[in-house]
Formats: sequence, structure tokens, C-alpha cells
Amino acid sequence: MAKKILIVILLFSTILPMHVFSSVLILKWKDADFYNEAVKGIESAGIKDYTVIDCKGEKDNAISGIKNAGMYEAVIILGETPLKIAVSENLKQPIFYGMVYNPSLIVSNKDNVSGVSLNISFSKQLEIIKQVLPKAVSVGVLYSKDELIANLSDEADKKDMSLKKFKAENDKDVGDKISGMKDVSVILMISDPILSASGVISSLILQSQKIKAPLFVSSDKLVKSGALFGLAPNYFENGKSVGKMVKKYIESNEMAEKADMESGDLYLNLKTAKELKITLPDALQKQAKAKFE
Repeated sequence: MAKKILIVILLFSTILPMHVFSSVLILKWKDADFYNEAVKGIESAGIKDYTVIDCKGEKDNAISGIKNAGMYEAVIILGETPLKIAVSENLKQPIFYGMVYNPSLIVSNKDNVSGVSLNISFSKQLEIIKQVLPKAVSVGVLYSKDELIANLSDEADKKDMSLKKFKAENDKDVGDKISGMKDVSVILMISDPILSASGVISSLILQSQKIKAPLFVSSDKLVKSGALFGLAPNYFENGKSVGKMVKKYIESNEMAEKADMESGDLYLNLKTAKELKITLPDALQKQAKAKFE
């Protein structure tokens, strides 16, 4: 009898730890304000039963954290590096990413991976452009990979605008492509690895000023540096959108489609507007999170 009781106790001690774990694992790349805002957004979507692992910006910590993924119903990955590791590990658990630009460059067509990128939908970006420049007929875009502008032509057509593409095959090609950006109503600067260098950004701003075509960007810092306007992602909202996906999966076992953000924080540069002799609508100025002069 004592032996049977002992066996039962051992069985419970083996099974119990599996129930101690939260239902959702949140793996964030490091302890920074923007990642913490995303975690708050996830919680606001109704995800309460979760465990956070802080990778502290170390790949080894991300690898260790991902090895625990099998203990959870779903895994949320916040950050590009841990997402790359999770994809390379071929996890079977449902994975939802956030706080990542251009996840299409990382994630292949895997049924167990979805999420919300930091990219703001082209539809929303062009909507803002049209509000400021209702007579704009063409958009110039510099890019390196076709998948980064996959549906931009279609969205431009919907706004009665043509798209002029300037594809830079490599870093050395960027300067020539920027110099060739002419005869466009506005330049759209997308989130692209080739545009991350400060020299490239400065060249785009200078070309924009030279051809009198406003520059639309995805960063408040770039608006402050001279771009006319831009939408920057809101990290809380990014986390909230991811959290809604995860909540839907837990409740219905259905994976949502990958998505971009449908809104962002608007920034305007009043000095640049004055130089370009552009009147910014009052309604848009009230909507702006910040205006630089």
C-alpha cells in the first residue's frame, strides 16, 4: 500500500510542474522601454497568464529561453534576433512575433508563425500622404528587395497615384539610385536594411529638398532631421495587436494572418513645410504627436 502511495506521489510530482507554467511565454530581446511598452500592450489585450524571459540582448539567453517553448500554449517573440533563432530552431509551438520590422525577410511560410510587424500598412501611409498632398500623382520609393514593397503598387493605384521604383541591388548602388529619384510628387522612405546608414538617410533628405518632393518616413527622429512628415509605430499598440492574436488562438485554436500595423504616431516638420511652401491641414496638425520647428 505504501509503495502504491509513493508511486502516486511521484506521478504527481512529475506532472505538476507542467501546470505551474503560464500559458504564454513572452521572450523579449532586452529590458528596454519600447519592449516593456509592448509587454504592457500584450497584457491590455487580455493576456494575463504569461511568463516573461528577458534575453538581455544575448543570443545564448534567447536560445535557452526558446528551448522552454514546449511548456507553453503559445510563444510571443519580441525582437528580430530571437525571432531569427526561433525560426532556425523549427519550433512546433505557435509563434507570434512583435517589435520586428520586415518579418518577411525572416519568416518563411510556416503555418505556426504569425504576428504583427512594426511596419505601418502602405494603405495608411498613402492615406496620410494624400491628406497633406491631395494633388500628388506619383510616389518614389527606394528599396532593396521586392517583398518589401509587395502590395505598394496596388495601394498606390487605389489612391490614383503611380509608383516609381528605385531598386538598389547593393550598398554601392544606393547613391546612384537616390540621385536618379526625380519627377515624383513625394518620396516614401520605407523600412529597409539598406537605408539604415546615416549617410543614406542624409542623401535622401538632401535629394528630397533638391527636387522639392516631400519625404515621408517612419521615424520621429527623421522628421526632426528634415523629412516633412512621417508615421512611427506605437510600441504599446504593436503589443496590443499581437496580444489580440494570441488571445484568439488560445480561445479558438485559430492562427490569425500576419499583419502590419494599421496606425502610427504622426510627426510633422513645420520648418520643412515652410521651406517647401506646403500648408499642413489643421486637422492633421491636431492629430500629430509632435511638430518640429
